[in-house]
Amino acid sequence: MNIGRKPAALWALLAAPFVTAGLLGLLPGCPVLATTGVPCPTCGGTRGLFLLFQGDPHFVDYNPFWAVAVVLALIAAAIGSVRLLRGRPFAGPPLSSALAWMNVRTWPITLTTSAAILAGWVTAMVNVETIRVPGT
Repeated sequence: MNIGRKPAALWALLAAPFVTAGLLGLLPGCPVLATTGVPCPTCGGTRGLFLLFQGDPHFVDYNPFWAVAVVLALIAAAIGSVRLLRGRPFAGPPLSSALAWMNVRTWPITLTTSAAILAGWVTAMVNVETIRVPGT
């Protein structure tokens, strides 16, 4: 199976400005927080993720929920990629049966998405003073 390099190059091109801004410490604050004073569910997620990837333990001061979620998604994508490169299906039998079950019922997807958004928002509310960019 030839996956090709075009998708990887496209993702690298799209990520380059964000990676550069993160490395230079130029990540902007949340526009929702700046205008309303209330954090959005993803507030602090970008800065927390950059701190995590730099090995800074202060990523937990921002929104660690999204940093951990992204790391888990990257692990899942790596496992799926290895399976594809070995000629196996992306999802194994347990995941395939779970996905087939969810295609029939939409409530698990709605419930999981709602729980993730709520968890991110609660975390942002707890850490709002750290997330707030000085001067806003």
